[in-house]
Amino acid sequence: MNSKPWKIWIDTGGTFTDCIATTPSDEVVRMKVLSSGVLRVPVLSIRETSVAIRLPLSVGEDTLTGYRARIGHVLREIVANNDGGSVVVLDRPLSARDTVGNITTLDLFTGEEVPVLAARLLTQTALHASFPLIEMKLGSTRGTNALLEKRGARTALLITKGFKDLLVIGNQQRPDLFSLHIEKPAALYDRVVEVDERILASGDVHKTLSMGNVQAIIAQLRRRRIESVAIALLNSYTNPKHERELGAEFVAAGFQHVSLSHVLSKQVKILPRAQTTLVNAYLDPIIMRYLAQIRSQLGSASVKVMSSAGGLLNLESFQPKDSLLSGPAGGVVGAVEKARLSGFSRIITFDMGGTSTDVSRYANKLDYQFECVVGGQRILSPSLAIETI
Repeated sequence: MNSKPWKIWIDTGGTFTDCIATTPSDEVVRMKVLSSGVLRVPVLSIRETSVAIRLPLSVGEDTLTGYRARIGHVLREIVANNDGGSVVVLDRPLSARDTVGNITTLDLFTGEEVPVLAARLLTQTALHASFPLIEMKLGSTRGTNALLEKRGARTALLITKGFKDLLVIGNQQRPDLFSLHIEKPAALYDRVVEVDERILASGDVHKTLSMGNVQAIIAQLRRRRIESVAIALLNSYTNPKHERELGAEFVAAGFQHVSLSHVLSKQVKILPRAQTTLVNAYLDPIIMRYLAQIRSQLGSASVKVMSSAGGLLNLESFQPKDSLLSGPAGGVVGAVEKARLSGFSRIITFDMGGTSTDVSRYANKLDYQFECVVGGQRILSPSLAIETI
């Protein structure tokens, strides 16, 4: 038995997911699937329950058994496949009404997250079988898209009393200096709660945290069906005692997604620290569920996530705020490596997608920025210096 793992690299964009893998015998396999978790293939012919298709790669007998197939508006289940996957057999025949018109494509899907579907097709692992050894490196725009489309979790912001409107006021910089009609980004939180506590810049506790008040806040947020909590208190960068106590109480009360500002950033200024914590909390349930499903569905696979800074993070040390530019960062790192192999040390990278184009400059070293703006939200997170148009 070959003990070498499959090595799979996956970049999930807004529309397409690009996959490249090396097999245990060091062969290279490539594939592209839709980021909705669907493999769309051309239909060559249809005859009752048999559909001839053109797969991007050959698969073993019955590898596709159990997959769902969508032909036009009709859903079927695949009960067999043969001829290297070029013919699939459906559980029920298609009627003349089902095939009326020009049926040119068939969608294959399993209901799994797109990296899992890609790994299943690349390794030719049937639905009832266990995956082989896999090392997966994953870049994704899942967090970016959720932030841009405002599809994050119901989030509450807990902040020191007297600073309730801090994120609404912001730094008072106008996004367009000469515009007469300014539209400020909508707040990400569903609820903001002032916490009656105060720690001085010296780190001394000026007003202690009342556990009775904390329990009242927990009960209030439960009634509002809050899923994720962002905690950003004044001067917690120098003394995180109250943030830790608050976080522990929420975790003990059953809240699974709690973001603490002092853990995410040691920034002195409360505004960027609170903004970063809120974004992280807003995305935490979405991203962590996504990664947990991938890990669960892939079994014992090793999974690492590309960060905005161009490095790879283990799932245990990963924070959602660190992945907002992971796709573009992967493109820059890849371009730099190809340039190095070709003898170039000064390049302009140009990464054109369906929605945006990312451009970066490399001159003997990677350029970094430590603050970025995504969807109108300012985030403290190391990232490669990338301009997006």
